[in-house]
Amino acid sequence: MVIGQQLMRKENKREDRWEAGLKRILWAYWITATALVAPLLLSLYLAQRENQASAKNRNVRFVALSLRNALESYRRKYRTWSWLSPTPTIASDFVISSDSELITTLLGSNEGLRNPSKVAFGKWSDADETGKNGIIYRSDGEIGGLVDLWGHPFQIHLDGDGDGCLADPRNPKNRIRRISLVYSAGPDGDFATWDDNVETL
Repeated sequence: MVIGQQLMRKENKREDRWEAGLKRILWAYWITATALVAPLLLSLYLAQRENQASAKNRNVRFVALSLRNALESYRRKYRTWSWLSPTPTIASDFVISSDSELITTLLGSNEGLRNPSKVAFGKWSDADETGKNGIIYRSDGEIGGLVDLWGHPFQIHLDGDGDGCLADPRNPKNRIRRISLVYSAGPDGDFATWDDNVETL
């Protein structure tokens, strides 16, 4: 009887050791698998986010380029941008935004001297239901402006003095050979933080 109990205890100890060894093996396997898979999952996640950001930037850049093309078509038609300036009598470079007055002018849908021929120089889709990525409207139904994918207006630099150069918005002390620049402030809506801006340089 005593011998049988001793044998059973020995058998139980062997089983306990076997189970403990199996648990250690499984634990080591899990750690190894996690160490191998986690970086892969992280890299896939980051790549997906980067692809999404790139797709958004392409969309915004396309709209910005279409706006720049419309502005340059306007200049070819009227041989000046001064009519778009807040102070048309001053012949110097100036900065404007894609606000109501500019977009209605480029669409040829407003009354006034800024586009006397009422030529449509551009065409843009209406913004989505959240008021982003396209033309927005005021409460009275009139055009409110053109906004980017994040709901912010574009900023526009135009060569008003005719020297073919503009201040580089990334470094205003420098001049670059451009007659027009159009760019979005990016997701943060701040033109001063250039890293996330989307431009037509």
